[in-house]
Amino acid sequence: MIHALKYQGRTSIAPDLARVAVPAALWACVTPPDVVVPVPLHAIRFRERGFNQSELLAIHLADAIGVPAQRALVRTRHTPPQAGLPRQQRLAIAQDTFRAREGSGKPGRVLLVDDVATTGATLAAASVELLRAGAEEVICFAVAGTPPRNLSGGTSLTGRARHGGAESG
Repeated sequence: MIHALKYQGRTSIAPDLARVAVPAALWACVTPPDVVVPVPLHAIRFRERGFNQSELLAIHLADAIGVPAQRALVRTRHTPPQAGLPRQQRLAIAQDTFRAREGSGKPGRVLLVDDVATTGATLAAASVELLRAGAEEVICFAVAGTPPRNLSGGTSLTGRARHGGAESG
């Protein structure tokens, strides 16, 4: 389903994917988030695809949870697609790729949403920027994939990121 959304442009399945992911997202949060933030696409990739699949999922998750969705991040570098790249290369590519959007304020407790997490490099880089911008807590959530080994842990600490995820069929 993620592949159909992301690569075939079947945006109509985003609400169903988000609905299925709600229980896992709430479990990952422990304390309800103040805001749901999607991992942004670079403007070039957005023009190529025509939509941001993570944003669509974040909007529907936010609606189901009852909190606002906010575009609090901007992707500052156009990076190559990471599918199939080794972990170390993904980590290097993701570093310093995001910045907080001006005027978005301090986001409080953030549920950061991506479509797929493989190594967690993108979520980690985005989390660092949200924390730098004053987020109290960042809970990383991917609708599909495996939580990264280096940031998963099951506890949520102020000023730290934690990861959760749901698998899609």
